[in-house]
Amino acid sequence: MKQPKGFGDGMNKVASLLLSLYGIKQGSHLWNKYMHQKLISHDFVHLPFDYAVYTHHTATGMSITAIHIDNVLTIANSRAMLTETHHELHSLFKMKEEDPDWLMGFKLIDDHKNHTVTISQAQYTGTLLKRLGMADCNLVSTPLDPGLVLSKAHQEKHFAM
Repeated sequence: MKQPKGFGDGMNKVASLLLSLYGIKQGSHLWNKYMHQKLISHDFVHLPFDYAVYTHHTATGMSITAIHIDNVLTIANSRAMLTETHHELHSLFKMKEEDPDWLMGFKLIDDHKNHTVTISQAQYTGTLLKRLGMADCNLVSTPLDPGLVLSKAHQEKHFAM
């Protein structure tokens, strides 16, 4: 890393980073390493088949914490355990609570009556359309002709390898 403009003292020195900067190639790796060390030092255990998922057991119960970069989603077997885990995470990291119905731009719709969870990407799609200058595009209910009958012959004709 070169010294910033106007900082040079004519000695042709370089700067050495003491901490990782957001946006550099090693940033996500170093953040993950830091977060992992903090979590395991407080009795969180990562799953052997998914290093982004941690479990936490206390006398109050059990929680599961899933991490994607800097997004954290925690579920627990009781409200008390969820609160306890949130307090633990807040003591380790500077965090803010967000609406748990939203996860990484996706809306989670929990239908208790039908025992289903649906993921909606409507807001995410709308944001993309605005960013691409297509917010006023014509909407269609389906990208395919509704009368189209798909068959194995259609597959072979259009998707032959």
